[in-house]
Amino acid sequence: MQFTFVSLAMVLGAALQTTAQSLSVVSSSFSGNGCPQGSGTTISVTSGSISYTPPSTFTAAVGPGVPASANLEACRIAISANIPSGFRFRFAQTNVPVTTSTGSGNSEQVTDTYFFSSAAGTTATVTTTLTSTGSTTVSNVYSPATVWSPCGGSDIININTQLRAIGSSAGSITSAGTIVTPITWQAC
Repeated sequence: MQFTFVSLAMVLGAALQTTAQSLSVVSSSFSGNGCPQGSGTTISVTSGSISYTPPSTFTAAVGPGVPASANLEACRIAISANIPSGFRFRFAQTNVPVTTSTGSGNSEQVTDTYFFSSAAGTTATVTTTLTSTGSTTVSNVYSPATVWSPCGGSDIININTQLRAIGSSAGSITSAGTIVTPITWQAC
């Protein structure tokens, strides 16, 4: 079996991308009308993902008698972390478990955005629209996934999830568990 330089480079490149690294968390916080301070929101950071569990009250609703301010709920987490020297990372997707109650003619949306504070003008955002009632996990895939952290050093990671209920009939969308954003590492 003969290896060429190109095949060796591909193998080494794949190995570097999948090498598990870890973030050293300095601090974390959350904000937004969907997960206000004191709401019990928990944040977890591992070498493979950042996840958080918002309160069960993270719900957007619409319908007769529902104020417009209830149509959109947001939960934003901010994590100050040290990134290992010689590595950077990005997110490919955010997985959001939700339960929807969709009124006639209504829809619900899940929007996820992430960015690094060192380059706050560069964001990745994706929205998924739902038109049926039930429980599901929305996998919001960032495409193209080109928003990378700095190569080593420290930064603040910002992840924002928005739930929106749209229409005039009674309906709602509720976070139904832990929101997970897997990490993709790369040598730099």
